[in-house]
Amino acid sequence: MDNLPQSRAAASEREKNPTATQQLKSQVETAKQETANLKRAASEQTAATFESAKRNLKEAAQEAKDQSEGALNEQKTRLAEIVHEYCQAARAASERLRQEGHAALADRADDLASRFLRGSTYLRERNLSETYNDAE
Repeated sequence: MDNLPQSRAAASEREKNPTATQQLKSQVETAKQETANLKRAASEQTAATFESAKRNLKEAAQEAKDQSEGALNEQKTRLAEIVHEYCQAARAASERLRQEGHAALADRADDLASRFLRGSTYLRERNLSETYNDAE
């Protein structure tokens, strides 16, 4: 019950000093606005940070993809060169077999050389996705 007279006294004081009440209300409203502004700024900064991280991740993924495609293309080109070397070796073997009178074996070596040549040409002319799709 002791609080009741103090509450009445505080209410009486506010009624006597409306300027103080207005100032207090103004300060509360300003604090609310500042809080809303801080919340909005934090939200915008979070969104910007997320977008930046997303963009960086996409760039890193693209760079990794490009590097892996480059490495695979190099390996595919090297394989085409090796297969072409086998083609040349089969042709040389075919010529030697013909010179030695082994026509049937020379024909088989020519057939093998032709297959190696087709394989080498295929690897040189196709891109990775075509090669992958054909392998499936």
